[in-house]
Amino acid sequence: MWNDPIVDELHQIREARAAHCNNDLRAMADSLKILEQEWLSKFPELDVSLRCEANRLLPKLMSGEIRVSSGFKPDCTDAEKMI
Repeated sequence: MWNDPIVDELHQIREARAAHCNNDLRAMADSLKILEQEWLSKFPELDVSLRCEANRLLPKLMSGEIRVSSGFKPDCTDAEKMI
């Protein structure tokens, strides 16, 4: 079976974070919220646009109204302009 190195790295990060938080899901979520706030403080211009997009798409994704295909490739031109 083929292993994707990016997925493997994400699994390692998740396992390290879980170990750091004693496998406490609430502590992990709180830790991620703190990291999110730190990241958004470095890039405040992304906060509004990301939240607006998430608020617009999340209900449609959760309801099944829209689906993401396995070949989905997001358009990153706007994000690249902000960085």
